[in-house]
Amino acid sequence: MNINIPAKALKQAIALLKKVYTKKSTLPVLSYVLIELGDELKLSVNNLAEFLSISIPDAKCEGTGRFLLPFDALVDASKNAGRESISIEQHSEQLKIITRVDGQEISKIMDPGDLDEWPDMGLNIETKACPGLNELLQAYQTATRSSSTDNTRFVINGVYIDSKEGKVVGTNGTSLMAIDLSNCGIDEDIIIPASSFLRLNHTVDEGAIGFSEDKARMMIQTKLWGYSCKLVDGSFPNYKQVIPSTKGISKIVISDQDLKLALKVIDNLPGDSVILCAYQSKVILVGQNEDSFSHIHLSDSTYASEDLLYVTLDKKYLKPGLQANCTDLYIKDLYKPVAMKRLGATYVLMPLRDNDNQKELKDYLDAQSFIEPKPKPPTKDKPKIKEPIVAKETKEIEAEPFAQLYETVDQLSVSLQGNLLQLKNLKKQVKDLEKAQKNKEKEHKETTQLIERFKRIAA
Repeated sequence: MNINIPAKALKQAIALLKKVYTKKSTLPVLSYVLIELGDELKLSVNNLAEFLSISIPDAKCEGTGRFLLPFDALVDASKNAGRESISIEQHSEQLKIITRVDGQEISKIMDPGDLDEWPDMGLNIETKACPGLNELLQAYQTATRSSSTDNTRFVINGVYIDSKEGKVVGTNGTSLMAIDLSNCGIDEDIIIPASSFLRLNHTVDEGAIGFSEDKARMMIQTKLWGYSCKLVDGSFPNYKQVIPSTKGISKIVISDQDLKLALKVIDNLPGDSVILCAYQSKVILVGQNEDSFSHIHLSDSTYASEDLLYVTLDKKYLKPGLQANCTDLYIKDLYKPVAMKRLGATYVLMPLRDNDNQKELKDYLDAQSFIEPKPKPPTKDKPKIKEPIVAKETKEIEAEPFAQLYETVDQLSVSLQGNLLQLKNLKKQVKDLEKAQKNKEKEHKETTQLIERFKRIAA
């Protein structure tokens, strides 16, 4: 059997296989990659809980069969090959890997692994076409951002599929993401475990999904890869009771432009938390350190009230909701769960409870001069009578440049707010460094004086 694999295709396959590959001293066979030759080349790895097979259509194969090759040897060959292709040959009972570097051929001979020891987990699961597979994978990737990373809470490490409600849910106990899902091909409630491979941004045109007879394992099959995993055995928490009702609650709407701004500058605000404020029909993100506030005004966002409404949120838990484009925010009060919504998704997070500073915050906001968004040129309905061609052209020529100018001014305003905030933080850092330097100089001077004093006493 002879195989020739383009280096680029092999490196891409290895990057995916590494998401599942593992080494276990108690089961050395898992340190091998299964290579199968047939209509196309397949590379597979297994860690008992997960199985992943990658197809390489660009590879050229002579013969059929399957054998085990040390995974590390394949990785080393891909690194050494540069842009050249890699060849694998089987001679009697040994394998030969050939790489070419600057026209020079480098070969490495090794023994194959024992196929009888290879655990074919998840390979014999029947699958059926799943039209909504791409939607399911995208929902998993979004929900898993809210899954717990605490290994002692294994059930919520995964993502819950509620087949009856048609939802994909991830939670960590502090925040929760629920995404609507239709036509996913899953008839029973399951918990898909945390998976580095499934977290990747997969886009598939078509695929199939299936489950083992005991419903303990799931198999996903696409044109280029097959993935099997052991499902989580346990009961997922009742997520429905966590999602608050939004009836009668004022809504904050963050615009698409302000969403990009918020994601860009939120980490530049001081502290690990951020205060989301709605005041006098304005929406503001406020950061706070020990003795001062700083803010960013989301000038294109809306809130239909003059009263002060605010809540303190952990940046770490706010960002997944923003990244999922959940821009309709419902805040009941300082301590109730905050609901963030978009069409087809709901994100819920708990506020922090250590910041009841309404007076200081209101005084700070009252002292600010917020930039008002420029009004857009009004669009008038066309008159019933036909206008002269000259007048119509003149109107368009006059209106269009001003509309573009207003849009440019808005963009510059948003950009300047972000830059000013960064400059303010930088200035504070410089002051802190200057203060630290002066303290060091003072300590050095005091130490020098003390040494001189001891010298005089000793003399």
